[in-house]
Amino acid sequence: VAERIARLGYPDLPIEIVTYTRKVTQAWCVFFGANALTALWTAVWGSDEVWFYYNGIIAYLLAGLMFTGEWLLRRRLLRSLGWGSR
Repeated sequence: VAERIARLGYPDLPIEIVTYTRKVTQAWCVFFGANALTALWTAVWGSDEVWFYYNGIIAYLLAGLMFTGEWLLRRRLLRSLGWGSR
């Protein structure tokens, strides 16, 4: 998914970026899968309070951390490949 989005703006991506985008897609799939399982667990076995805190606050914070971490990593990779100004 990340590769397709990147190719919309840059059809001829270097192999390093293609590899990175594929790993990013895998990381997000793992994240969302783990998040879905945790949300399901809180709904079925957790208390109302646990469900509220995880699904109402913690999951959003984790997604924000994941997004920010990936953005910082991407900036570093692009700079190392000379794509910092793109």
